[in-house]
Amino acid sequence: MKAKSNHDYKGLWKPTPKGLQKMSRKELLKEVNSIRRKWENYTGISQQLDYSIIKDWKDKDLRETIKFYSSQETKQAAKKWIEQKKKQEKESIISKLKRLFK
Repeated sequence: MKAKSNHDYKGLWKPTPKGLQKMSRKELLKEVNSIRRKWENYTGISQQLDYSIIKDWKDKDLRETIKFYSSQETKQAAKKWIEQKKKQEKESIISKLKRLFK
């Protein structure tokens, strides 16, 4: 039995959805769009997956995109982004406190 991770990935990573192969086109589009929004909101970087682009993709391509965002590679990238953002927030707080107590 695998141990569950307690790491909060802020929605940037999650396991491949069960029933991926049976998802309807509407569900696939919704899932890819959800992934895109989370990454763009968190990182500020466009994922180039706007609905106007993905609506014309084949279902197979949508499934592959979901699999990619559920991969170990993406899990590690998400973890790095989260750690980097926490570090920046901490440094920002310290900088503000230093200015406050000058």
